[in-house]
Amino acid sequence: MDAPLFFANCSYFKKVVIQASYGEFHTDSAPIKFIIFDTSGWSNIDLTGLQMLNDLHEELVGSNIQLAFANTKGPIRDRLSRAKFVEKLGERFMHISIDDAINSIKHRRNSILDEIDILRYYRKNMTISSMTMDISTVNPIWETEQRTSFEIEGSGI
Repeated sequence: MDAPLFFANCSYFKKVVIQASYGEFHTDSAPIKFIIFDTSGWSNIDLTGLQMLNDLHEELVGSNIQLAFANTKGPIRDRLSRAKFVEKLGERFMHISIDDAINSIKHRRNSILDEIDILRYYRKNMTISSMTMDISTVNPIWETEQRTSFEIEGSGI
């Protein structure tokens, strides 16, 4: 969107983003997991726009979709920060460019795949009665990094 995000357009903006999140504008059958806003065209954001972003973020998180921002100008970023939106979203989802946002998503995906490979290695190569494993979750839907402990029991885990 190449305009300010304010009371006159924010409900239309939200409607289009929600439609996109349901896959209305693409032909791939894979579910959408990330939405990146290129905010380089945003010249301003008002209180209604900020509230709509909060509501939209909650709705997307409820659908397991992570929101990220790219190319956010200083004044817009400052308003998002003052409204505690950046804190809620997570600083790691504020990017200097679309390429940076895409690379970050790929990195997070690769980190998850690495953790899965480690678990598979242990399952294949160890014979123990039980094991407790800590995994640092990198699921982008969570607002903070979390560590999960779980036990695996059985022979030939």
